[in-house]
Amino acid sequence: MAADKKALIFILLSLNISSLWALDYGFKVNMGISSGAGQEWNQMLDDSGNRDFADVLGTFGMGVFAEMNVSPVNIFAPELYYIFNRGVHLSNSRDEFIKISSIHSLELILPIAREFPFSGGDKAIRLMGGFQILYSFNIVETSRINDMEDRIEQKNETPLSLGLVLGTGLEFKRMEKRSYIGDFRIKLPFTDSLSYSAADGSPRSLKTVELLLGGGIKF
Repeated sequence: MAADKKALIFILLSLNISSLWALDYGFKVNMGISSGAGQEWNQMLDDSGNRDFADVLGTFGMGVFAEMNVSPVNIFAPELYYIFNRGVHLSNSRDEFIKISSIHSLELILPIAREFPFSGGDKAIRLMGGFQILYSFNIVETSRINDMEDRIEQKNETPLSLGLVLGTGLEFKRMEKRSYIGDFRIKLPFTDSLSYSAADGSPRSLKTVELLLGGGIKF
């Protein structure tokens, strides 16, 4: 009986290891813009006294992904990123600005993608949608107002946030050992991603929305 159990365990381990070899995996980078969303963001614009004060913040991420077929046309493709500069930016024509961002964040995306092959199967259009889990570290607020510059670092009171990711893209050279992926995606917030104390001591919470272009290599 013990030998049978050992044989069963060996078979299960072998199947798990072989399934890992069947996984597709790769490396991706993305870059784009991050801005505010929601009631608190609108209140900040009202407090600035000028809607032209709104601006966007450049953001960049790099990470890894894996792909597992869940049907002939649907793919589960989790992604893990290290993100730089996710937050909000306000500026005006007098070179005055306020930037509120988490300089370093970890991001997990859990999407389902659907492929539509064409050109003999060597290329495919891909549509995807899924959930975003973002963990943002300390908040950095930098500003230049009336020729005075300031930098404040403080704890993010809501480091863990959730969102929805929607995107589309192309995969090239699908029939070869190494293929290439390019995509465009939008990330919409469910919860606050930045919470901190304003200069007057009042609590402030912000949601962020992102537009990103990405590219990667699948091995």
